[in-house]
Amino acid sequence: MLKLFGFISITIAMLCSTWFLHHTAPLSTALSENAPDAYMDHVTAMILDKTGNPRIKIASPKMMHYAKDDQSHFLHPALTIYRTDCKPWVVTSLHAEAIQGMNEINFWQDVVLHHASDRKGPDTVIKTPRLTVYTKTQLATTQDAITLIQPDLISQATGMIADMHESRIQLLSEARAFYTNINSNKS
Repeated sequence: MLKLFGFISITIAMLCSTWFLHHTAPLSTALSENAPDAYMDHVTAMILDKTGNPRIKIASPKMMHYAKDDQSHFLHPALTIYRTDCKPWVVTSLHAEAIQGMNEINFWQDVVLHHASDRKGPDTVIKTPRLTVYTKTQLATTQDAITLIQPDLISQATGMIADMHESRIQLLSEARAFYTNINSNKS
């Protein structure tokens, strides 16, 4: 009788263990799909063109990569988009998410797009809450409100497309400009 009780107890324990393992495996798989597969501090990544020249650089104090959809999340990122004949464009924000590698990067919260003056245009600063950058085509877009600041000019609009390769900015709607005439007050 004691042997039969021991056999039944072991059989019940094995069945319970098998049931437990079978029902918890999908949960751990689901958690691992949503968990980062890489975490890095003080990241600087440079992507070069076919000739070995810098095309883009992203720097961030913290980055997490997720295998699902090949996404990377950045805290306080700084993206530099290089051009062969002009000064680079720089995008900063509090947060960013790169999708499909580095082809599309979504920035949000205190986004600033900056281009130092060069032969293609004046010093330009664009502020907006959200911005999407397409690194291959060097386009930046937003549907949100923007403030564009250049020497002697402040423009506001809703929505924008910036062609960083051509240094051309298209304001999409409700555009208005204010000429500040800063230099006229100098003696």
